[in-house]
Amino acid sequence: MIIEENQKENFRKYANHEAGHYIVARLLGFKTTDIKIIIKNHEGVHDASCVIRLDSPIENIKDVVDYCKKRIIILYAGAYSQALENNTIDYREFNQALKCNALSDHEKLWESLHIIRNIEFPKETLDPEINLGYANIKSELLRKSQQLVLENKDLILEIGDKLINGLINYDVQFVLSEEQLNSIPSIKNKFLGNG
Repeated sequence: MIIEENQKENFRKYANHEAGHYIVARLLGFKTTDIKIIIKNHEGVHDASCVIRLDSPIENIKDVVDYCKKRIIILYAGAYSQALENNTIDYREFNQALKCNALSDHEKLWESLHIIRNIEFPKETLDPEINLGYANIKSELLRKSQQLVLENKDLILEIGDKLINGLINYDVQFVLSEEQLNSIPSIKNKFLGNG
């Protein structure tokens, strides 16, 4: 069944979500490949993914913390990108994303936050000083993710547009391959040093 053009707008947020993961992952030095999206029905049941290669050399505890922080920033970037509206973030949409379609992202980032907490504050979790430090780490990473999304919103929205415009039928996956992504002039300019 064909996805009508006026229906595509309802699904744009899912495309922007994956585009946000993709752009922020590249900005933070991770290797990326494809972005995939499939809308299964008119109600918005979907499956989407951005393939990010998470391999990164870890030689000490500081590397673990840095890796986890980057991973959290990338995970939040999906929800922030989903909530992009009129050059700003719609925080109700951001919070809704974390509760619904970005739920698995949210679960992954909480695991990484706990790893950071356990390394940087290896005491009892009821200690108010530790809880404050933990909250400060989370706030720092939220701020950094939001900053990267807002600074790169045009690029994120451009990739989101390509994803949503590539959808033709329900229940048929559209893929932007690594080669296709790297051939986009704005991607070339940003990440490959030529336009």
